Amino acid sequence: MSSCDDPAARPRTDLTDRVVLVTGGSAGVGYATARRLAERGANVVITARETPRLDSACTSLAAAGQRPVGSIAADSRVA
Repeated sequence: MSSCDDPAARPRTDLTDRVVLVTGGSAGVGYATARRLAERGANVVITARETPRLDSACTSLAAAGQRPVGSIAADSRVA
């Protein structure tokens, strides 16, 4: 594996004061993405369809010291 393929070798982007919208942020890949972005300094807004799961994700992020800027209960599927 070359150093280009090694994620640890990639430069860390400082996202301080950037606002990032993550759809599907209440669980799985969306939640993990929101958490990583917050760790890099981003102000994260997460969206999800289910309000209880969205609230739970916000609580979990806040407990980890990575409070999202906000959350939006929304269905972003295209009909």
